[in-house]
Amino acid sequence: MRERRYWLDLLFGHHDIEKPHFQYTPIYQDRLLAILSGEHPACQKAVPVEGFLYPWLDLKEVKEECFILQHSNQSIRKFEEDALLFADVSPKISYKISSIDAGIRMADAGYGVAFTLQSYLQEYPNAEKLHVFSVGDQNLTIPFSAIRNCEKPAATELQKWIALTEEFIRKY
Repeated sequence: MRERRYWLDLLFGHHDIEKPHFQYTPIYQDRLLAILSGEHPACQKAVPVEGFLYPWLDLKEVKEECFILQHSNQSIRKFEEDALLFADVSPKISYKISSIDAGIRMADAGYGVAFTLQSYLQEYPNAEKLHVFSVGDQNLTIPFSAIRNCEKPAATELQKWIALTEEFIRKY
């Protein structure tokens, strides 16, 4: 078997598992959110949950809807599948798209249920007009971390970059 070599110096990203060849420095915890049209009756079924910015919605309430999912090579897709599995929902109809932004607009227009991350929504224009819901396991957060190769010594520049990113996020 061929030995794997990782040449990554530094990556910032969401992850669900940690791999042994990398060092993870948590930057913040994210959450998966669902977007629905304001006219959807399930909007009334969401409940406030302490510690959540948005009301929590059981995806069983929308199990018959079309789900607007990201392609399987996008990191958010794993979190979408986890939320559907948690709710024991198997979409009967789904669109596969690559644009989170397009998914949000489609859901807002009534074409189905879309997913996004809370961090992405913070930058979305007119996000306050959307009907947004927390979904999935209420105890699950999605780490966003600085990820670097353990096999290489951490360069001073990389350590500074990670520290600057942590400082920026705390202010943001």
